[in-house]
Amino acid sequence: MGLDFSYPWALLLAPAGVAAVWLIDRRYRLSAPSLKRKATLWARTALVIVLALAIAAPSLLTASGQTIRWILLDVSDSAKASQKERETAVAQALSTLPMGEQVGMITFGNGAMVEKTPSAETAFSGVQTVVKGDASSLDDALLLANALTPADGAAGITVVSDGNVSVGQAAAGIMTARGMTVDSLTYAPEESSDAQISQLLAPSQVYEGQSVTLEAVIDASAAMSGTLALYQNGVMTASREITLQKGENRFAFRETAQTTGVVTYEARLLAQGDSQSRNNSAAAYVRVSGAPKLLLVSDSDSVKSLYEAAGMMPELIRPAELPAAAEDYLAYDAVILNNVDFDAASEQQWTALDSAVRTLGRGLCVLGGDQSYALGGYRGTVLEELLPVRIDVKNKLQLPSLSLIIAIDKSGSMTTGQYGTARIEVAKEAAISALQVLTERDFIGVIGFDEAAKWVVPFQQVTDAAAIESMIGTLRADGGTAFYSALQQSLETLRTASTAQKHVIFLSDGQPGDSGFEELVAAMRQENITVTTVAVGSDADQRLMYRLSSIGGGRSYQADEFSNVPKIFAKETMMAGGSYVQNRVFTPVITETSALTDFAGFPSLTGYLSATDKDTAVASLVSDTEDPLLARWNVGAGKVISWLSDAQGAWTESFLRWDNAAAFFGGMAAAVIPGADREGVLDARVTDDQMNIVYTTEDRGEDELITEVTVIAPDGSEQTVPLHEVEPGVYEGAAQAEQEGAYAFRLTQAKENETLRTQESGAVKSYAGEYDLRENHFAELPELVTATGGRTLQTGDGLWDSPIEAVRARQSLRTMLLWWTLCLLLLDIALRKLSWEDKLYALLGKRQPEKTVKPVVAKPKPPTKGEKAKEKQRAANETASALLNAQKARRGE
Repeated sequence: MGLDFSYPWALLLAPAGVAAVWLIDRRYRLSAPSLKRKATLWARTALVIVLALAIAAPSLLTASGQTIRWILLDVSDSAKASQKERETAVAQALSTLPMGEQVGMITFGNGAMVEKTPSAETAFSGVQTVVKGDASSLDDALLLANALTPADGAAGITVVSDGNVSVGQAAAGIMTARGMTVDSLTYAPEESSDAQISQLLAPSQVYEGQSVTLEAVIDASAAMSGTLALYQNGVMTASREITLQKGENRFAFRETAQTTGVVTYEARLLAQGDSQSRNNSAAAYVRVSGAPKLLLVSDSDSVKSLYEAAGMMPELIRPAELPAAAEDYLAYDAVILNNVDFDAASEQQWTALDSAVRTLGRGLCVLGGDQSYALGGYRGTVLEELLPVRIDVKNKLQLPSLSLIIAIDKSGSMTTGQYGTARIEVAKEAAISALQVLTERDFIGVIGFDEAAKWVVPFQQVTDAAAIESMIGTLRADGGTAFYSALQQSLETLRTASTAQKHVIFLSDGQPGDSGFEELVAAMRQENITVTTVAVGSDADQRLMYRLSSIGGGRSYQADEFSNVPKIFAKETMMAGGSYVQNRVFTPVITETSALTDFAGFPSLTGYLSATDKDTAVASLVSDTEDPLLARWNVGAGKVISWLSDAQGAWTESFLRWDNAAAFFGGMAAAVIPGADREGVLDARVTDDQMNIVYTTEDRGEDELITEVTVIAPDGSEQTVPLHEVEPGVYEGAAQAEQEGAYAFRLTQAKENETLRTQESGAVKSYAGEYDLRENHFAELPELVTATGGRTLQTGDGLWDSPIEAVRARQSLRTMLLWWTLCLLLLDIALRKLSWEDKLYALLGKRQPEKTVKPVVAKPKPPTKGEKAKEKQRAANETASALLNAQKARRGE
């Protein structure tokens, strides 16, 4: 035992108090101390000492309470194989219970119950309590043992289990804090083969007619074979023979959503050699909405069939017919732009689309092609701001450099034009647009030609774009038209250029007066120099210009007064440079696993348009050089997806022949469609055997609403439960969920027998973690044993060997000392006030000693001020009288 003081400084009060009591007694003592006075003095001394000790608050560390041994017996399903063995071991151990010991028993699984209350009774014939076996929660047993152990008692615990039990930190902390040692006696079950369906993966929402991919994830402890079946709303729709490898296995089913509403799916496994059947099924639910309505914006009708095959309802319009008001998009779920040039619609139309996506939450899917993204003039526009990609090259250092020569007809006819703008001015603007696309690694030269050719911008590296732009501005129109000299100078210059790409853009509005230039263009092609022609106006020889581009391996454009020639030049420069247009064969790389990429593999592509994904965008597919192919993001209230290849076969010929082409392009549209929960969010969570249902809606202030949910259980039985408004717009209720599988439920809200809104959803109750191969808790019990200083037992013979250390607690002595102080105070008063001394002597038959009184010597009283003055006056008078007598005596002599 250890004595401790909370306030040790108070001990100094004891000697100080004792000294004060004795000094006071000595000061005022008038006679020799009598028996009564001595008793009073000692009582007061004791009173001071005890009071000082009480103030110091002493406490003693002592053992307290009873000691109990608890046996915690695992009766979960995973331990059933060895339950008889464990019961026998416990019964044998109880028969050897030491004399005076008390033992209690608790069974545990999914919960815990007292099998035997603490006592010295040793009889045990087997487990009588019933505990659910779908869990191995040692926590419940530990907490129950702790609650049944008195606060001032001590306990030792022995866990008898198969070793696979779950222990929480809270229970372990309580054991450690109370000093309860935990021993472990483990009977490991025999090894057996098991296979389980760990998950059935399905999309949360699809549309009627859309393809639905369901994936069964199966884990097996050993290789085996079996049958996997898929059930839709309780009816088997597919079945296959499967071979399982040890570990994780995945098998996919593809179904078609044929009806709207909530559809439940269940996968069931029947495997040879499978020892546990409780984990052989998994369920999922899918919400199927009506076919979505799409606004398909395209100059081609071919893409429409893709979305129709995906079960969607596309409405085809031309780019110029885009709505000019945002509210006009409310009739559609999403907008599909297929290879649309930005200039094909007005600024007002694009602004309306921007508002429809950002504010109204419409989805947007932008498909590529030779009229889109960089080639469609998206850079710096409101459309680029909507996209998850920037019109920029991601890997600029890997780009090939370009040598570009622009040959511009500057004959007199180029001074003509409509609406006050001469063709030569448009050509100069076009050359500047091409210049703006180039980088400092590229080279440019500009030739102006009439009957002869002249360098307006000498061939040079693009290091000073401003100076080059100024030189382009000096181009003037005059004279006739001759092609040869311009093409000859282009050939001679580019033949010696060291860049990987060499290209000529040749613009003319007339017919040449010379010949022989076709051979020059053919020679250019031999030197890997490509030629693109731009014929401006109706007077240009369009057939000749087309033939030259065909010979030169480039492209041919026919431009009238309304054509955007600068945009043609910029587009052509991008295509020629190989930076924004990538032409090669490769296979897309999956970088994000989602419904967009949920396919066994992808066909090859032959090209795409370069762009850079924005910071918050997600690239689901990329090229072999990590350029984004399929990117998505949320912008405002809407969702946007970019597909950087095309959908018409230019680069996607293999894609369009693919069996999953409609599912792929339809999946992109489905991914951007707004959620179906516009009337509210209906959600449910299953806990144990209860389903908690919550419905949240933005509608507020409606009174007398009747809100009910009809729940359809996996076996088809129904129950209707009311939901109550717990706060504005939030309704809650609970339903029974005893069965494992997928539940479908439908909410109705009515007022005065009129249905205001309905909502459908679902929930899944999986099998308990007790049967999950992936859940392994074998390390938790040894950790608890180590943390509490317990032992790992091999047999039940040493069950009672672990000593139980009695609880040692500090007992405060302050209350006792305060009572003693009060008693001593009353004793002091009684000793002083009562006449007990004479009676005591009489009782003892003794004579009381006589009291001796000390003589009292009175001290002289000090004179007052008046007496001092009189005494002083008297002394002065005596002195004066003496002096007078002396004088008289001298006169007499």
